[in-house]
Amino acid sequence: MSCMDRSDTRQPELTPELQRALDAHGGIVEGDSFVLMHKDVILDFFGYGSPHDLLRELQPAFDQADHGELQEWDVDAFLARMRRSNSGKPD
Repeated sequence: MSCMDRSDTRQPELTPELQRALDAHGGIVEGDSFVLMHKDVILDFFGYGSPHDLLRELQPAFDQADHGELQEWDVDAFLARMRRSNSGKPD
């Protein structure tokens, strides 16, 4: 069973302040240690046609995490790469 399939997974509730910030900034809020996006913005931002397409690509990583196979991840480098790919500039 993957992380995305668990019925016991708690869904975080946004504070009214975070919801207003998302609404005011096109569905994306970046903090010092987090990035928060509306689901529809995630799909568009990363170029996925549907939630199923995104899940299919992420599933191997979820499976690894479920088995304790974790690695460090540089979120800043990842976001910079995504911004470049969305702007049409090469890596």
